[in-house]
Amino acid sequence: MKLKYPSIYLSQKLKELGLRVGRNPIYFIVVPLFVSMVLATGLHKWHDERNMKYLFEPKNTRHVKEEEVIARLFPMNLSSDAHMGRMNREPNIAVVLVSAKDEGSMLRKKVFREIIQLDEIIQNIKTADNFTYKDLCARNNKRCFENSILFMQNEVEMIENKTYTIKYPLHEISRYEYQLNSLFLGGVQKTPEDYVKSAKVLRLVYYFNDDSSIGRNRVEEWQNLFLDRIESSTFQHITVYRTTSITMEQELFKVLYRLLPQLPISMLAVVIFSMLTCLYNSWIESKPWIGVIALISGGMSLASSFGLVMYFNIPFVVTAGCVPFLIIGKNCKLFKII
Repeated sequence: MKLKYPSIYLSQKLKELGLRVGRNPIYFIVVPLFVSMVLATGLHKWHDERNMKYLFEPKNTRHVKEEEVIARLFPMNLSSDAHMGRMNREPNIAVVLVSAKDEGSMLRKKVFREIIQLDEIIQNIKTADNFTYKDLCARNNKRCFENSILFMQNEVEMIENKTYTIKYPLHEISRYEYQLNSLFLGGVQKTPEDYVKSAKVLRLVYYFNDDSSIGRNRVEEWQNLFLDRIESSTFQHITVYRTTSITMEQELFKVLYRLLPQLPISMLAVVIFSMLTCLYNSWIESKPWIGVIALISGGMSLASSFGLVMYFNIPFVVTAGCVPFLIIGKNCKLFKII
């Protein structure tokens, strides 16, 4: 009984609102349409923000503050002092994981020969300005980071013939020279004495100098070429998997742009559902056009809000990709209740 009075009150207020809309359609229909069209023009300034660190790391968190302190106390110069032990952050990298098609060991001559060919392909990738990996790499003592496992081309044949062995995770080459095999080899089977019997996966890593914005742009261009080049390459004995520092960002936005073309289909489905659920046994009580009105209202609110924030130069972020679906669904549900 108590719920009857709020229902009567709301009905009266909605009746008054309907009368005002009917008597003054310009104020309630034409003006909102005009304002929405004006604000929607801001969509021409559409731009994306793809920096994962910016999107997911709040500025004043403990992690960010301590990272700044470490960077100040232990400065890292990727153009001359890019030693792995001194890195206080992960620079831009490109990584390939290589496995044998027959699922055997990577330390075989025919397999290792194709890995050398793969490295040559990567080293020869050039940007539009003819920048290669050697031009963009992080340097230590004027030398790029080197995948030292590739220097074992002669030893691999002896390993296959079981006349030479290497240790895992650390192999002593000479009294003052060591090779960190755990950085390059994965799926390792070893003897009780830590000698490698086989390795299912081999990893190659390429570090870049991204200290400047210009350098980052060039590195990103190279990484895009790297991803495309590796994808188009085929080998007889090896399977290659690749990733870079920008791979996750690209995948997130690929998902978003795969969803956006589905928006018209979802809108149509929501409208049809709303129209059907607004039908009753009596045509007098049925309100099928409420679904269409809800869709138009939601579309206007989306265009207006996104256009307005774009005028303030606010970038679009991937997490906002679900907003159109939420607003349209909520509007249709609200109009159905009304």
